[in-house]
Amino acid sequence: MPTYHSLPKLEIEGKPVDNNFMEDILQLSVEESLHRVGMFTLVIQNDYFPGRNQDKIWRYKDLLQIGKLVKIGFSSSTTESPDFEDENKSYVLEGEITTIETNFTGKSQAPVIIRGYDVSHRLYRGKHNRSFQNMTDSDIVKK
Repeated sequence: MPTYHSLPKLEIEGKPVDNNFMEDILQLSVEESLHRVGMFTLVIQNDYFPGRNQDKIWRYKDLLQIGKLVKIGFSSSTTESPDFEDENKSYVLEGEITTIETNFTGKSQAPVIIRGYDVSHRLYRGKHNRSFQNMTDSDIVKK
């Protein structure tokens, strides 16, 4: 029986992210619904007392900015079954970064939490209902 493993695929602004970024991902979740906006959450390792010289505090600040487009998918290319030799290039969610937050702890970690929504979230911002009394259609259009 083959073993199946899903590897995340991540693109930001149309470019695949590098392996260092993928190694720093602590958690990746995608939520989709028929009646709600699709949402993703990325938790990224961020030590504020890094032990290695090449590790910098918040080293992905240029890559992760509010409004940047993100594509998230999963690849099952690590299976040994010949039925899955072709890699699937589709993505589960295409959205944009909407919030960047962190969680400081008593230790030296301060993981950065990136949240984003499918671009359809802009359609759900608010509804404006107005009523017009004692006006004709042409009067309403003129307003």
